Amino acid sequence: MNRNRLVVMGGSFNPPTRAHLKLMEAAIEAVHAERGIFVPAAHEYVAKKMKRQGCPQDTLSESIRVAMLESFCREDSRMSVSRIQLMKTERAYDYEMLEEIQREFPDHEIFFVTGSDKLYVLPRWHRIR
Repeated sequence: MNRNRLVVMGGSFNPPTRAHLKLMEAAIEAVHAERGIFVPAAHEYVAKKMKRQGCPQDTLSESIRVAMLESFCREDSRMSVSRIQLMKTERAYDYEMLEEIQREFPDHEIFFVTGSDKLYVLPRWHRIR
């Protein structure tokens, strides 16, 4: 069976940068994916993260982060933005987000990309196995 390929990049995107765009482009090319989806984290998660880092004033709103990501997608029709994490009122886990995307794209092989700042906590992620 020949499956389509999809790159999913989750993150705070506070703010989205050209580095995020270049990483998505590189990931799409590396695995020969037909598309890539940016999945920004909910405001509550980003606000907590920025508070822990001592700069809560630097928390961008969801609408600004999404608009910036969508501007990237206008540059490359293979890319889009998913709002599935933004709709979460309870704690959102990447595992469940990936399950939702797999249900939406059942014939796709999914490749997940996240920031290197998450590598040290990866072994503790919900349902990592």
